[in-house]
Amino acid sequence: MNERRLLICADWFAPGVRAGGPIRSLVNLSQLLASDVQVRVLTSNRDLGESAPYPGISVDQWVPWQPGIEVFYGTGASRRTEFDRVLASFQPQAVYLNSMFSPAGTLWPLWRLARQSAGTQVILAPRGMLKPTALDRKGWKKKPVMSVLRRLGLTRGVVFHASSPDEIQEVEHWFPGNRVAHLPMVPQCPLEQVPDGRQSDGMLRLCCVGRVHPIKNVHIALQALRQLTVPVVLRVLGPAEDAVYLEECQRIVASLPTVVRVEFCGVQSEAEVRRSLIESDAMILPTQGENFGHAIFESLAVGTPVVISDCTIWRDLVRQEAGWDLPLTAPEAFGQVLAQLAVMSGDERQRLRRGALRLAQGFVASHRFREDYLKLFFDQA
Repeated sequence: MNERRLLICADWFAPGVRAGGPIRSLVNLSQLLASDVQVRVLTSNRDLGESAPYPGISVDQWVPWQPGIEVFYGTGASRRTEFDRVLASFQPQAVYLNSMFSPAGTLWPLWRLARQSAGTQVILAPRGMLKPTALDRKGWKKKPVMSVLRRLGLTRGVVFHASSPDEIQEVEHWFPGNRVAHLPMVPQCPLEQVPDGRQSDGMLRLCCVGRVHPIKNVHIALQALRQLTVPVVLRVLGPAEDAVYLEECQRIVASLPTVVRVEFCGVQSEAEVRRSLIESDAMILPTQGENFGHAIFESLAVGTPVVISDCTIWRDLVRQEAGWDLPLTAPEAFGQVLAQLAVMSGDERQRLRRGALRLAQGFVASHRFREDYLKLFFDQA
């Protein structure tokens, strides 16, 4: 049996889908390490925004999920109680916290870990929650929390896991003196080759994968469609978390040309998202910022070019023939690019598909994810 033991604390895990990228990266990470490490995941018994627990899953007990991985699905109260128990019984060498402000998933573990004997490595992944755009939302509550964490010394000795250069700076700003490890989130494996080219039917097919939320700038994607004169369909795949913003988006849709069709598809399974990406000519996401951008990578990984903002780690896309990264200061550029894409030949679109897949394959080949994560969790000095 593996002697290395890792406890992951996160608000959401499989079979949840509504929280998007954080779920995917934790699933990928757990599967990546399961042959070398005993992995236990302490998580919520329901998906993001849902009032009912996952159907058919035992709660408040440890259940085998995959070989080498056990999961505890609980309420906030039971997760806090179980954290204390598993810390004593499982005795993990490393605890991985996946949030900055979760009461049960981060704040309680930090409080308890600060009072136990030394020997457990604590790694905290802010998951983009230190970005200015994220802190602007309910900043009146978030910033005092960070102040209390520092004042009580609860982050003393904690290693922060940053997945982008921007996040390194954000951590250093709010938690000066803490160690910061820079390591990308674990992505899915890209396809080996571009899927067979979609036969042109005269329609531009687009998808937008992410929450219908102001931070994703879905309205910019919708407004970009006004510049198109060819038939186009845009599928928006993700939960509508903000009812007021959804109404705003729907008003934009009502004003679009008749050649444009927009489908708000809601939460979709991983398989459905993958199918939609493969069938699309491009994925559009004018996001205000991404910690990693799993939706962006998943598009590249199936050979679908992306039309995104310049607020992610995925840059210089035109040169790499993988899509476009555009400034949010010039939102009209998104419409101009879509109009350009709409008149491209089949060969030109295939070139973009090859470039997108090449970028994803090169990203995975340039990293040693298994070795680097083992070092992050178990080889900290």
